[in-house]
Amino acid sequence: MYTNKPMIDTESLLEAAPSNTDSEKRVKVLEEKVRMLSEQLHKMATALELNSRQLRRQNTDINNVTTVIRNKLS
Repeated sequence: MYTNKPMIDTESLLEAAPSNTDSEKRVKVLEEKVRMLSEQLHKMATALELNSRQLRRQNTDINNVTTVIRNKLS
């Protein structure tokens, strides 16, 4: 019923910078990694929020069906 699962793209973050780069290049590489991690964290938080909302919605549906069945049997 609730199957729109968000796609989460994971990328390899273990790209090693060459040891002969200067400090400015290393800072840029680290800033890029931090930016990618921040974006992935945001995507994961959004997916978790969506899954939590869907779980609550499914729980409500189950409770409604259970109530209807109980009322029909009584």
